[in-house]
Amino acid sequence: MTVTVRASASFSLDLISLETDDLVPQDVAKLLQRAITDGNPWEMQGSYGRSMMEAVERGECMLGEQPASNAYGGRIPARSDI
Repeated sequence: MTVTVRASASFSLDLISLETDDLVPQDVAKLLQRAITDGNPWEMQGSYGRSMMEAVERGECMLGEQPASNAYGGRIPARSDI
């Protein structure tokens, strides 16, 4: 299955694909990068935030252009902060 970066309204469908392991690694990285760029998924359940941060640490994704915060108030830095 190939993922096309979509508008936010269909982001939940992308998450379903992520949850059901219907994606190849390249598509997972695209989806996670989109989530990081949007910023809002940092506030979702912890596994999404951990997956996004692990993708950044592995060099598969970049931090967003704007800082974000997680559901616990932790700050996620912007690219320019690093």
